[in-house]
Amino acid sequence: MPDVREELKNRTSVLQDEKIETAINLYLQGHSQNEISKTLNISRNTLRKELKARNINPQFHINQHIKHANTEVIS
Repeated sequence: MPDVREELKNRTSVLQDEKIETAINLYLQGHSQNEISKTLNISRNTLRKELKARNINPQFHINQHIKHANTEVIS
């Protein structure tokens, strides 16, 4: 049943690609890597690898820590 096996492999690949694209979009919208990995059930390492592959630096991009940072000035 090599044909069936190949078809299943292709479907899995397409679903994984869609999940990665969703993860990248969520990250660019400001969601954290931890939140995305838990929501989409993918590893943080996979997400980081895909971010780097798209030249998105996971350490310097706006994320939840910057978005929700306390901007109060203490005198």
